[in-house]
This record gives sequence, structure tokens and C-alpha cells, in this order.
Amino acid sequence: MDLNNVFHNQINLYELLGIDVEGPEDLEKLSPLQVRRSFRLQALKHHPDKSREGSGSRQKFYQLDAAAKILSDPKLRRAYDQWFVQIFFEQQIADEARKEKARKLYQRERAVKREGSHKTPDLATFEEHGQYLRKLKHFKLPYGDWKHINRSPGNPNHKLTNSCTLRFEMQNHKLLQSKQELNDLLSNALQVQLIDLYYSPRNNYNADSTIVAYAVLANIHEVLRVLAEWDSRKPSSGSPFLSYVEDISPKIPRSSFKFTNKEQMNPCVNERMACRSLSSR
Repeated sequence: MDLNNVFHNQINLYELLGIDVEGPEDLEKLSPLQVRRSFRLQALKHHPDKSREGSGSRQKFYQLDAAAKILSDPKLRRAYDQWFVQIFFEQQIADEARKEKARKLYQRERAVKREGSHKTPDLATFEEHGQYLRKLKHFKLPYGDWKHINRSPGNPNHKLTNSCTLRFEMQNHKLLQSKQELNDLLSNALQVQLIDLYYSPRNNYNADSTIVAYAVLANIHEVLRVLAEWDSRKPSSGSPFLSYVEDISPKIPRSSFKFTNKEQMNPCVNERMACRSLSSR
């Protein structure tokens, strides 16, 4: 009786040797010594010279001997145990997995009840953010940092975030890869207050010679001052940090800061403003 024959006939060798196996963990605990002891006990009962079963005892003894040889061989036993678990314990493992999932689900439900009613997401917030993204797409503006996306459609304390954002292209220096370090260096070098700072998700810190970061300044005046100083290459601070900076540019087109065309004010508006100025006197 070889291993293929055992697989084909789905023979439980452990049951044949009188060994109780109730789970996969019992297989790991079972030693070769216990297998040999079980074989000797069964062999004494079913030895052809001592049993009264005749030819049946010889067949039984032959099966016991084959079972002991298979389970005593580490390689054969490993193959048999893998098959044994799949055939005899597959349902048991599936049942235990279902019980574990049910237990975890029960614990989560209890935790939610202790914390109060489960809060559903504010769909209005997501819809508003979706409208904001569609506007960015329509005007062909960059979406920003997707790795640290802010689901709120704009900072209520900063209405001109895009207009106040500067793009910094810098040498790929390890010090400049730290957001906290870069925040301090930029604040001191440019003498500005940073509202926000984030890196471009396209940065490849291992391969690129330069990296890109975006800094949100407090107001338009600071943005224009920094751009003017950079264009003239005369930063007010003279910080050595700026030697690592390759370029400073606004996030939006520079033309957005200039208004060359004169627009005629609506006559109604002119009339109302004139009336208001007269009444204030």
C-alpha cells in the first residue's frame, strides 16, 4: 500500500493505528515515537499468529505495517498530513473561520453601541468636493497633492489657496525631503508665514536630481514679493538655503496677477456708487 493508493481510497492512517486526531494541531504534537507505540499495540492485536481472524488479520496487519512506514518517514508523513488536513479538516477549518468572523463582527457591533450611533459620512461634503474638482478640470488647473488630499473644498480661512501657492523646484537633498525641516527653512529664508506645505506626488527621491514642493503663503502680497525678489535674485534674507533652489514659480499662470485690459463699469453700478458717495457727505 503506497501513498497514492492511500490517497485514492482516502484511508485514515491515524484511525487505522488507533490514534485520535481531532484537529491539525494534534498532527503537530504527534511524535514518531507515539506512532511506533500505536503500531506495536495494534500489531499485537492483529498479528496473524495470534489473531483468530484468519486471512482478515493478515490484511489488517499489512495495512498497519504500511501505515506505520508512511507515518514514520518524514517526507511521506508531511505529504500525507497536508492531504489529510484538506480532506478531513477542511470543513472544520471553514467552520472555525466563520466563527472567528462572527466573533469579530459581534465585537465591532458592541463597540459601535458603546460609542453611540454610527455616524454616516456627510454626503453633502463629498458632493461639494466633487464640484470643486470638476471646476479644476474645467479650468485645467492642477488637482494638488493626491497623497494628502483634503476632502474639504478649500480652507475657509484661506479663500485664495491656489493664487497664494508657490512651486519650489529644489535640489534633491536629504534635508529638503523632511517637511518640518523644509517648512522652517522656507519660513526663515523667505521671511513669510506658511499656511501649508506639501510635496509633489511625482517626486522620485531615489532617482531624480531635483524635487518639487508647494508652499501656501498667507496672502497675495507675500507671493508677489517673493516672486519679485526671486526674479531679481535678491532675496531679502540672503539665506544659503536658496542656493539649493532651482526655481520658484506660482502655481497659477503669472498672467493671473496682471490686469492689462480696462473693463467699463456697468452704468447702473456707477450711478449707485455716485448716489452713495453723495449721501455719505
